[in-house]
Amino acid sequence: MVSPASPTTCVAWSRSGDALAVGSLRNAFLWTRTGARVLENTNRAPLYALAFSPAGDTLACGSESKTTKLVSRGGKAVASLSGDSGAVTHVSFDPRGERVLAGRALWTTGGEALARKRFSMISTFVDDGTILSAGPVYEEDLVRPALYWMTPEGEVTRKVPLAAPARHIATDGEHVAVSDGGPRISIFDARGERLGDFERHKSGHMVSGLAISGARVASGGFGDTDIWVTDFAGAQAVRLPGYARPTQHNGVAFAPHAPQLVAALGGALAPGGGGDCIWLHDVESGRRVRLYAADKAWLAVDDGGRYMGAAALADDAKQEDTSLLDALFA
Repeated sequence: MVSPASPTTCVAWSRSGDALAVGSLRNAFLWTRTGARVLENTNRAPLYALAFSPAGDTLACGSESKTTKLVSRGGKAVASLSGDSGAVTHVSFDPRGERVLAGRALWTTGGEALARKRFSMISTFVDDGTILSAGPVYEEDLVRPALYWMTPEGEVTRKVPLAAPARHIATDGEHVAVSDGGPRISIFDARGERLGDFERHKSGHMVSGLAISGARVASGGFGDTDIWVTDFAGAQAVRLPGYARPTQHNGVAFAPHAPQLVAALGGALAPGGGGDCIWLHDVESGRRVRLYAADKAWLAVDDGGRYMGAAALADDAKQEDTSLLDALFA
């Protein structure tokens, strides 16, 4: 059995769907249809947020060390963005791929700071001219929590009150999902009109992992071993069971090329196995596949017991199925 490098912490899809980035407490893995490889020049501190550039050639890696590193798909260092706040839990590129929002700062992709301490640590690009941010002034946000629609220059264009301070923001460019420290998730359109609220996890369970695509919202919760995928347009919720530990803020992601695919952290490798893996769920067909990577080895296994990759990672590997990853990646 090959031991895992470290527990996984965050996931992100490329826009074209040809790659899935997986962060850990040590480094980042890049999954494609040919398997997984380690991106060496990511960060020695735990990674908490990942984002691909629109072209998919650059990966932004936000970490506990107040730093976001930009690396190429080949692992070459592009830039290091030294943050102005605590751990970087939210990173995003603008749609043109020219600017990066990391923590409270806005940067060029070459590493030049365009604005410092202008936004909240919980902020994301919605479109080229809109940044969605929790309260930029933390002390004020505790008293009067709100969600701010802002220009990249820092001008507030809309302010929407919240019941509690935002903990995580997810957007697909058309819709916005916001968690506020409890089981509640609030849904808005890109202009800030509230579409509704719902509670999917058990009372007292704080929503952690959060993602949105079209009318679907996926979420994990602290103390809850299930991932829930909810269609806020009214379709029945889908329960994805089997998670061994709480999912991190950025631990759930829809595939842009196939929004029925959800990648999520956690779960055992195999019976008798150890360590973390990534689950890929098809919420329409019910099929799911586990992806697992160690420092120099990787494995994919579906519910039918078909394996692809390093058989040494699983004691009960029976065969390799080269069609597995082809079905998952664009």
